[in-house]
Amino acid sequence: SGDATSRPIIRKWSVEDLNERLSHTNRRIDMKRGEALFSDLGCFRCHRTAGRGGILGPDLTGVGRRFSVRDLLEAIIEPNRVISDQYRATIFTLADGKRITGHIADLHRDEWSVITDMSQPRNYTKIAKNQIDDMQPSPVSMMPSGLIDTLTEEEITDLLGYLRSDHTAR
Repeated sequence: SGDATSRPIIRKWSVEDLNERLSHTNRRIDMKRGEALFSDLGCFRCHRTAGRGGILGPDLTGVGRRFSVRDLLEAIIEPNRVISDQYRATIFTLADGKRITGHIADLHRDEWSVITDMSQPRNYTKIAKNQIDDMQPSPVSMMPSGLIDTLTEEEITDLLGYLRSDHTAR
């Protein structure tokens, strides 16, 4: 428990490797630890389960009924592979040449509030609308990659078990 950023990297997990390992495990899932990991890794900042958590990323309530273990591993390990337009970031090029990438949180007539760091969703970068030269969809997901590289195989099993359980259902 504690801050996920202070955890050491265990290994660079791949979808193939984990999918293979997890499909052959019959370890009992520790739901409490799965939920604690979901919290410690900062998932609740952007994602909701059963009415708890953030709204910047997709709602993960009942995700286990919609997606396989492999689908979930791909979404976590390779977040740039498929990015929903609903959650895609925008790259703003400003008149002075500066580039800012983020998720539009609030549109005012003269100034837009943009979230540039998903780990700090209330920390807005203000962009004056008249300073925007160009806007393009970002090819990079706002979801950080490498999130589970600090977890052991057992912890990943618990995290996915929690995500796929009815504990995340309403």
